[in-house]
Amino acid sequence: MMRQCFHTAVFAGFLLIWPGFWGCGAPPAPMPVPYTGSLAITAIVDSSVADSIYVDLDTIKRGRHPNPFVLNDVMIGIHKLSVYDSGNVNARTDTMVEIFRSQRSDVRLRMASEAPYVGHPAPKFTVISIDDTVFALEQMREKVLLLMFFEHT
Repeated sequence: MMRQCFHTAVFAGFLLIWPGFWGCGAPPAPMPVPYTGSLAITAIVDSSVADSIYVDLDTIKRGRHPNPFVLNDVMIGIHKLSVYDSGNVNARTDTMVEIFRSQRSDVRLRMASEAPYVGHPAPKFTVISIDDTVFALEQMREKVLLLMFFEHT
């Protein structure tokens, strides 16, 4: 079945309408199929596999999932992946992952249940300085502190 098309023009103040003899043009091209892959995530918390985890991909919350699990239909490219433990929100890790077309990317993440985590207090610790002075972090609470770690060989 041929589509009926009409062409219009304005000539000397008159509106002219005539049937199209050359067709109406090609229909619009279909939208391209997005290139996607999948992401298999396994999270280890303190050397054991967590029961379930929360996942954020590019700051979009993907919700709670069993651990391990596969996230399907992820657009190809590089993404920021954030994973945190459902039982301990402080046990969290962020990493960058690359998704390839029609392939599965496997990610194995390790999370510690204790700090240090950005925005949280540092864990308690004690060190001995180079002049044999014992230093405890608790002594410096509510003060600005710069720690420099180095290895002397």
